[in-house]
Amino acid sequence: MTTLYETPQMRIEDAYADFVARYPAYSKTAALDALRSTEYSRLDEQHQVYLDYTGGSLYGESQVQEHAEILRAGVLGNPHSSNPTSVAMTDYVERTRRYLLTYFNTSPDDYVVVFTQNATAALKLIGESFPFSAASRLLLTFDNHNSVNGIREFARAAGAGASRRRRKRPPFLFPGEKVPNELHVLPYVLLAVG
Repeated sequence: MTTLYETPQMRIEDAYADFVARYPAYSKTAALDALRSTEYSRLDEQHQVYLDYTGGSLYGESQVQEHAEILRAGVLGNPHSSNPTSVAMTDYVERTRRYLLTYFNTSPDDYVVVFTQNATAALKLIGESFPFSAASRLLLTFDNHNSVNGIREFARAAGAGASRRRRKRPPFLFPGEKVPNELHVLPYVLLAVG
């Protein structure tokens, strides 16, 4: 049986109309089409499909414009100094820290926000600074960022045990199980699957 889509002379507009007629729920994704046309129009302009979200997501046009405006409007220096340009940058950094703590419904009394170059650098800091010992344990899920798996080397070097659990949602420990000095690494979002 020949389908409508196998007809060589069918125009893309007709194929799209037919597809939407067959699958009306698809029209609910119109907001995504609008987002793509306003924030990521360069994909269509350059005939690109971007699927490498395991490496990093694309920046939107509004992000570029807002960032460019921040750079145009001020002179920002090293946040670790005390001159006027550095104080301006420090203000941006501290406002961002406060925003993140508020977003995660916590406070600086409970958590410290540390900025790193990327996930790999952040996870390396955790591996280097966690007080692993022969009495501690590292618990991982089976599906992790590659850099999470690298934390095992820090644990092993200190004689700590490392194990994987199939549970990906709390409670991560099995009932009644407690181990002091234990690092649990749970993915918030699995980069490969979303």
